[in-house]
Amino acid sequence: MRIADLKHIFFSYDEGHSFVIRDFSFSLDEGEHVALIGRNGAGKSTLGKLVAGLLSPDSGEVELMGLVCFDHLGVNSQNYEEARKSIAYVAQDPATQLVTETVAGELAFGPQNLCLSVERIDELVALELDKAGLGEIAERDPMTLSGGEQQLVSIAAAIASEPRLVVLDEPTAFLDEQNEKRCMRLIEKISNECTVLHITHKPCEIAKANRVIEL
Repeated sequence: MRIADLKHIFFSYDEGHSFVIRDFSFSLDEGEHVALIGRNGAGKSTLGKLVAGLLSPDSGEVELMGLVCFDHLGVNSQNYEEARKSIAYVAQDPATQLVTETVAGELAFGPQNLCLSVERIDELVALELDKAGLGEIAERDPMTLSGGEQQLVSIAAAIASEPRLVVLDEPTAFLDEQNEKRCMRLIEKISNECTVLHITHKPCEIAKANRVIEL
């Protein structure tokens, strides 16, 4: 199934005076692990946010989870809201996404917003803590963790809500080699469960993808 389909996208931050993305089209199918590459300033992070439903374009067509979110009629807010329930986004700086007082609470935050049962939330939190190797620090304040640990928490929290698509915006950009390897092991596990769009410039990470798109 087609997870995301963007056609002839134009996007600007200055009301059309200069375009960060100009007439770009691409799609993602369910189960793909796609690496998005390009030079600095090419608009990779912007495109990631468009795919995640966090931004809408100036013009073009955006279809997410089979729902038309943007076309010649403009923004369909209801469809964007519905599509975002199935999409997770992880930024370069994990501290900007951490909102609760414990690691376990961070992982529970997404499922709680989806109004899942307490039992199911507990199951998901336990599962993702184990998958990411975070069980021993489940009750720690995320803001007291190292940058690598914070990024693991951000990724684990993103997938705790069982998304169909995860957008990763250079999640290992600021990590040392050891924590980079820990994050990549988790990302490999994720890629077996859902569609992954991984924005990166690192050859070792690009090699893990089954398709590469250059912007």
